[in-house]
Amino acid sequence: MKVTLTIFLAFFSFCSLFASIDPIDVEILTDPTSETTVFRSTIPVERAALLTVADDWGNEIFRCHVKANDFFSKRFAAADLPSGKYIFTFADERGRTVLPFTAKRGRVSHETADARRMLYPNVDLTDDKLLVVNYPAYSGKPVAVELKNDTGNAVFREVLPTDQATKKSYALDKLAAGSYTLTVNQRSTRIHSTAITLR
Repeated sequence: MKVTLTIFLAFFSFCSLFASIDPIDVEILTDPTSETTVFRSTIPVERAALLTVADDWGNEIFRCHVKANDFFSKRFAAADLPSGKYIFTFADERGRTVLPFTAKRGRVSHETADARRMLYPNVDLTDDKLLVVNYPAYSGKPVAVELKNDTGNAVFREVLPTDQATKKSYALDKLAAGSYTLTVNQRSTRIHSTAITLR
């Protein structure tokens, strides 16, 4: 039986976990000499990443891509950020870091302790058709793992506690050939989706 595995990460939900950049390595500050707001990293990023800035209503006002092993440094006119609350997001294939900040009278401020960080689940399918789901979550919120076939019928569904790291194995060697979708959900929010084809 031939097995192919394709992984898609769904960028939803948050929990207090480490993505590939620590919020302490992100600076959001005001340069009073040029009257600009600066977003920059103090270290190079490990993986290619997407950076976005959105207002408190979720309207995206800026986005850019950063290459692996590069620093990021972006500068805006202070007047381009009216007084209000904003959200800076750093997302890569490993996880996502969200850092809220406030603009007021041409100045910005933020608290690193307010950052929300998420690490995506790791899903691996071994040569002997063993599906391993590793979700190192410590949020205490239950996680549902579900596998559906190509008609949308559930093959299995299990709700796991996350008061400790979750690592579960599922044998797929007896499943019929076809397409399957594995989803990892937390409080009805999909945080990971994996398409599996068995031949």
